[in-house]
Amino acid sequence: MGRARRLRVGLTARVRLATLLVGLALGAVFALLLHTVDVSRTRDTQARHSADVLESARGIEGSVIDLETGLRGYIIAGQTRYLDPYRSARATQPARLRKLMQLVADNPSQSALARQLSTELNSYVNDYAVPLIAAVGAQRRIGPRRLSEGRMRVDVIRATIGRFTAVQDALQAQRRAAANSATRRARVLTIIGMALLVLVVVASGVYASRFVAEPLRNLARSARRLAAGKLEERVEPAGAAEVSDLGHAFNQMAASLEEHTLELERLSESSAAQFSAVFEQTPIGLTLFDRDLRCARCNQALGELAGIVASEQRGRTVSEVFGHFEPDLTAELGRVLQEGRPVGGIRITGGGRTCTVGLFPVRKTGGELIGVAAVVVDVTERERRLERERVSGRRSRQLERLASTISEALTPEDVSRVVVAEAVMALDGDGGAVVMLDEARQTLSMSAGIGWPLEERASFRNIPLTLRSPTTDAVRTRRVVHVDDPRAQGQRYPSLADTRARHGVAASLALPLLSGPRCVGGLLVTFSSPRDFQQDELDFAEELAERCASGIARALLYEREHETAAALQRSLMPSALPAFESVLFGARFRPAGTGEVVGGDFYDVLDLGEGRFVAWIGDVQGKGPEAAAAAALARYTLRAETRHESSPTRLLQALNEAVLSQSEPGDRLLTAACVAGAVNGDTLDLELAIAGHPPPLLMRHGQPCTEWGTSGPLIGFDSAQLSSSRLALEPGDLLVLYTDGLTDAHAPRRFLVVEELCRLADLLDRSSLADVLDWLLDSAGAEDTDLPRDDIALLGLQFAPRTARGANPLVSVGRS
Repeated sequence: MGRARRLRVGLTARVRLATLLVGLALGAVFALLLHTVDVSRTRDTQARHSADVLESARGIEGSVIDLETGLRGYIIAGQTRYLDPYRSARATQPARLRKLMQLVADNPSQSALARQLSTELNSYVNDYAVPLIAAVGAQRRIGPRRLSEGRMRVDVIRATIGRFTAVQDALQAQRRAAANSATRRARVLTIIGMALLVLVVVASGVYASRFVAEPLRNLARSARRLAAGKLEERVEPAGAAEVSDLGHAFNQMAASLEEHTLELERLSESSAAQFSAVFEQTPIGLTLFDRDLRCARCNQALGELAGIVASEQRGRTVSEVFGHFEPDLTAELGRVLQEGRPVGGIRITGGGRTCTVGLFPVRKTGGELIGVAAVVVDVTERERRLERERVSGRRSRQLERLASTISEALTPEDVSRVVVAEAVMALDGDGGAVVMLDEARQTLSMSAGIGWPLEERASFRNIPLTLRSPTTDAVRTRRVVHVDDPRAQGQRYPSLADTRARHGVAASLALPLLSGPRCVGGLLVTFSSPRDFQQDELDFAEELAERCASGIARALLYEREHETAAALQRSLMPSALPAFESVLFGARFRPAGTGEVVGGDFYDVLDLGEGRFVAWIGDVQGKGPEAAAAAALARYTLRAETRHESSPTRLLQALNEAVLSQSEPGDRLLTAACVAGAVNGDTLDLELAIAGHPPPLLMRHGQPCTEWGTSGPLIGFDSAQLSSSRLALEPGDLLVLYTDGLTDAHAPRRFLVVEELCRLADLLDRSSLADVLDWLLDSAGAEDTDLPRDDIALLGLQFAPRTARGANPLVSVGRS
């Protein structure tokens, strides 16, 4: 058998063992202290219990004395007030006895004495005291024997109490002695435990100092020497367990460090050669300057950038090394030397190149500043790419702004002004013009221009396409035409050379304005200096021209549609209202929006002769050609029916039949109000029928404005039953018929309530029908900047007989 291997206890295990011993010692000491405290608390509790028992017994003894004293005073004096101590003692006696019984319940002997005491007290009270009090009260004679019996009973009770207290005093003394003995034992054990604890702590400290601290101190001293460069430094392994292992590990580390240092010295020579190769072969320009700002080294990449021979730059100045680059970097390199901080982002240009330079200080291992290094990066292509992106972004924004501005222009002239201004600004021109093509005459005329004198603008009118110029060539060939300089201008357009030179035009760019297959005109931009037009610039100009052509084509289409809508709308209204001797008529009309869409509002007045007339107003549901056709049907149907009928109710019923004959019920709906009038002396008799239309406004002289009439069903439904209303107007009274555009032209944002209209109309001087109509039309657009969403038609009449005009100043003599 081999020798048993020696068990090795490590430092960690030893520390844990020492800690365990200290913990056990502390635990024992604290356990003894807790035991001492617990014993003291237990003995104190028992002592307090004995004191409570004795106090209760003495209280009972005092009550016995009170019983005897009170009874004796009553026997002697015969007065009941002497029984007060007796009664008080008797009242508290049961509670005192119960408390005493509870306190000694855990002591059989004392419990027996307490029960005996209770029996004796009850016997004394019930068998002796109560009968005696009764006898005294009955004034019976009490003999000496009876009195002696009371004294004997009291002595017996007091003797029992004496035995009880004597036993309790002995028990209390015994408990105090036991408590004192336990406390002394605990103190002795605590002192012994503390002494053992101190011994363990002292032993642990001595062990740690000798076997841990001293070896670690030696190891730290050797580590400082090793750090100072003494790679041959070694230590003698000593100490307990891991501390000794640490010494061995230190020696191994020192040996390895010495070996690696030698290896690094060999590698440094190889690294220097590699650095030199990287320095020379990197595509980034690199150069080193000494403290005198003389070149110490320069690579080939910088030589190619600066146009110098790199191998010949040693000892040269900063400006000589950087060749044709500007600005001079001498001051920047001097600042880096002075402040010792790097500087980056320096931009230099020269030889058609753009570079960024970074400068940083070069230091020795100890931190001493020995020079400045410069890193030069060629960013020419990146700058060009960024410039192209900036130009592209700017042009995109210009095209977006142009499209937005064109969308707000309505007429071709407005679009032309916007186009020429944006084109000149976007192309960095000095002047420009937009010319419109007259296809029938094959001529061009200026629609808008910038930078042209007034006398020169006259030459842009009725230009024949056969005339040779950049603009006519562009329109005729539908291609972009550009003239780069005055020489090319003189060669290609000799007839214009003098004029352009006189106005300072050195280059020009002309583009056709093409909208699909159609050419609507041309765009000309002039420049005061020669221009080398690049392809991307020409592409951008073509995009501008395309946007311009689309805007002008849209404006031309809008203009034609607007003229068509206006003509169609005028056909639904009378060109002039008939004139009557006693009745003044007036009308107002405002189309929805900008008027390019025809609506369905219509009105008319027919003179029936002999002071009679028929007037109507109506509104067809919807807009556009269909609504206009329905309005025309309604107007001409009513005009035809008035040849043989003047009743408003029958006229509207005839209109309903005509609409139903052209469509199915409910397909085509319209509203209408028809009024027939006849002058009867100084009154004007009116009859009104309404088919789904807003009731007219009645404005009588001296009375509030109100609505008049009852509305019936809309025109366009089967079996429409209509009724009429009648009234007579006095001189100066007004009646205004209107379409619903008056109240909801700006719905749903704002509605004009009829009651509000009447309230404001009551504040007017209603002597002039024209003023009232103008005011109503203005009220519909008051405080609104947007265009009305519905047509507004007003038809008003005022009764103004000739006999009343001179007498009544409120009756206007004018006609609307």
